[in-house]
Amino acid sequence: MAVQRLDHLSIIVVDDNDNIRTTLSDFLSRLGANVGASENAETALIAIKKVQPDVVVSDISMPGKDGVSLLREIRSLDPARGGLTPVIALTGIGGSLNSIKARALGFNALLTKPFTPSDLLQAISELNVD
Repeated sequence: MAVQRLDHLSIIVVDDNDNIRTTLSDFLSRLGANVGASENAETALIAIKKVQPDVVVSDISMPGKDGVSLLREIRSLDPARGGLTPVIALTGIGGSLNSIKARALGFNALLTKPFTPSDLLQAISELNVD
């Protein structure tokens, strides 16, 4: 199976866990994506407004503003400023979010930790972003 290239994508990774954030950022960068990393929702929103990424990959459980709050702020933006940016939610096993609830909230996909690199690539490819 050929490895999917992400040369054309700009992705913001948001996770308060340094290891997860770094691992995801490095993985996506190696596949050619232009990756920005944020450790919280506040810095992520600043980056999203500045970069207007193709995809946001965000943890749900973070101190302060969580991933759901970040999603609400993204969706409140004008579409030309990133309000329609696809957002993939990341949650731990046993989290209160399931895929039906995640989609109802406005997330485009949900990945439960631990997930594989293939799972992440599949979720990104299903977004149909160019």
